[in-house]
Amino acid sequence: EHWVYVLESGGFWKRIGFDCQPHIPTIGRLCINGVIYYLAYASLSCYVLVSFDVRSEQFNMIQVPKELSGLIRDNPMGFIEYGGKPAIFDQTYLIQMGKVDLWVLEDGGAWSTKSLVLQPCQMHLLNESINCWYEAQLKTTRLYWHLISCFPIITFSIMIFERMI
Repeated sequence: EHWVYVLESGGFWKRIGFDCQPHIPTIGRLCINGVIYYLAYASLSCYVLVSFDVRSEQFNMIQVPKELSGLIRDNPMGFIEYGGKPAIFDQTYLIQMGKVDLWVLEDGGAWSTKSLVLQPCQMHLLNESINCWYEAQLKTTRLYWHLISCFPIITFSIMIFERMI
């Protein structure tokens, strides 16, 4: 059973239909142009992107690519807005290769992938004791990556430029 809160005079709760398969929300929540997105675990090694259009009050599920679905559970991932679209930020190969893969949900429900590579002069900034988080500038394709080392406490940012592999 799903409900939405309608922001009209006085406000009220309204029951809505839900015809998607059962799932468990995992990482990330985004709202882009009136659509709420989140990643969810649907079954054994099967992840989906769930969307809810606030205007039409409709849910939709989009399969995460199979090659990525197996990695989400065991590897560091992020969920960001990239160029006005939802994207999964996969840093599985960050420490070893200085590479992250960005999976972008394109119009029509198809996924595209881009490999973002650190410059060789930036590789010395990475090691196992560094935590990182990332953000994308809304409506652009600039990706900023913020790294925090555990000791000594240092914070720095790297701007990653796209370079296709």
